[in-house]
Amino acid sequence: MLGPYELRGELGRGAMARVWRAWDPNLQREVAIKEPLFDPRLSQSIIDEMGRRFVGEGRTAARLSHPGIVTIYAADVYDGRPAIVMELIEGETLATRLRRGPLAPAETLAVLDQLLDAVGYAHTRGVVHRDIKPDNIFIDNFGRVKLGDFGIARVDGSVATMGTVAGAVLGTPGYMSPEQATGSTVDARSDLFSVGVVGYEMLTGANPFGAGLGTDATTLIYRIVHEPAPDLPANASAGLPSDLRPAIMCALSKDPAGRPQTAEEFRAMLVGQVAPRTSFGATGTIPSVSRTPSHGPTSSTGNAPTGPTNQGGMPSWLPYALVAGVAAVVLGFVFLSALGDGGGGGSTAGGGSATASGGSSESGGSSETDTGSPYYLAVSDGKIAIFTNSSASPYEVTDVEVSDLGSASVSELNAHVPADSLDKAIALVSAYRDEAEAARQAEKEAEEKAKKEAEEKAKKEAEEKAKAEEEAAAAAAQAGSTAELTVLGADGSTRTATIHRQGTSERVFADSNSRYLNSNEVAALSDAERCIAWNEIIAASNGYAFKNSGLASYFGNCSWYTRNPGASSGGNLNDAGRANVELLQSYTDSWWKNLAAY
Repeated sequence: MLGPYELRGELGRGAMARVWRAWDPNLQREVAIKEPLFDPRLSQSIIDEMGRRFVGEGRTAARLSHPGIVTIYAADVYDGRPAIVMELIEGETLATRLRRGPLAPAETLAVLDQLLDAVGYAHTRGVVHRDIKPDNIFIDNFGRVKLGDFGIARVDGSVATMGTVAGAVLGTPGYMSPEQATGSTVDARSDLFSVGVVGYEMLTGANPFGAGLGTDATTLIYRIVHEPAPDLPANASAGLPSDLRPAIMCALSKDPAGRPQTAEEFRAMLVGQVAPRTSFGATGTIPSVSRTPSHGPTSSTGNAPTGPTNQGGMPSWLPYALVAGVAAVVLGFVFLSALGDGGGGGSTAGGGSATASGGSSESGGSSETDTGSPYYLAVSDGKIAIFTNSSASPYEVTDVEVSDLGSASVSELNAHVPADSLDKAIALVSAYRDEAEAARQAEKEAEEKAKKEAEEKAKKEAEEKAKAEEEAAAAAAQAGSTAELTVLGADGSTRTATIHRQGTSERVFADSNSRYLNSNEVAALSDAERCIAWNEIIAASNGYAFKNSGLASYFGNCSWYTRNPGASSGGNLNDAGRANVELLQSYTDSWWKNLAAY
């Protein structure tokens, strides 16, 4: 439970937040709940402040009510945990969709039109998103587009949010605008640049600046600020009545003034109703230069490399050095966009993804490696991470703990497991996750089995102990209440029998001469006990002398029996005595009947 909400499973997580599928019992519906993941090394005061800002960002996003923006239902602290409650989208992110390849031009146009409608609405409410990327764009099962994750949004006239730190650069490399990348003031046109990047990626299946291919942040920022995007291919508008390529390339202009000025103008450009402000192919103020290695150009001599200069006359390597200072700030804050994974974002069920951003700068990651494949799996901070062969930092750190895997799998990961594609890498992670889950389940079952066996053993030992104590008590009682008796029969033969005593005497029945016995009492006795019983009745009534010497000797020691040799054989039995003697004799064989006479 999280406050009043029932958590029904984790939909996904990023470096800074996770998303739950949950049930709202008040409104009887499923929702998505996003909560931040704080570094336990942070002080409690910092965690509390970040939690307050996280909730504040959710409430900022809740001000927006548009069918193309993920709806925020609540933002609060529940049971000490800050969380944002939002609509659950049955579908997938655009990032998930792009893993299957580029979109058709008509499908791209439909997504852009809906996306710009939502972006334009946010702009009219004074909200600049600042982190528009495929991970934050959701497509439901009916093809409807929704924009989420307003975690680093800027709101006109508002105080700074979690992402708004003075002098900091926030966003996701590969999708941020040039002014955003250099820490300059941003406005609505910065979001339109990001939409242009997304449109380019939908048509080609590739980011125009190389994001997602292991390119480091420094290089990405340099390309965004200084290098024009490659022209879109001619077939990018195939089947459409108007060529949408000029509109997208216009949106990628380095100069905000050269882009569409509003989302509505961008929508009109896409369908040919408004001419682009920048001529096709002239999207940058710096002429095209050749792509540099993913870690930036280097010199074999270790000195600053020489090469072509830009229009300002400075060496082409100098912008890399200048932008490296910006990149250092970006790397420190860029993955707060994963707490943009915490803002007003949404989550998908089914094929969706709830990761905050593609990368993670976890410490302890694998060193740069060449496995012969574009991706590989290795260990980073005790978890499985996806790496690219062009970066020493993980592309993504997963939630699979290496400690849950077997030694063979750990050895594989330490040696690096290659993958031909990102989909293959994700599939390999899923297989390791299944192995870890199976190991945890087996461990749990073993613990439960051992616990059950220990409980059963303890129960059995307790039962055996109780039984032994009971038998010992019965034996002790039996030893004190029984006696062995050897008697002589009329034919001269003898029998040995065990008789049970009543109390401290040898009486079989208490007061047997003054009450009637019943058949059940008599039937429960042995022959020896029946013989003794009728003799004691007779003896008690008139002091009759026992004919059998064995019985006479036995009863002679009884305190209640007074021997009277002069008594007649008929005695003076009362009615109860006579009836009892007859009942006893009827249950006794002839041998015992001759033991006494009356």
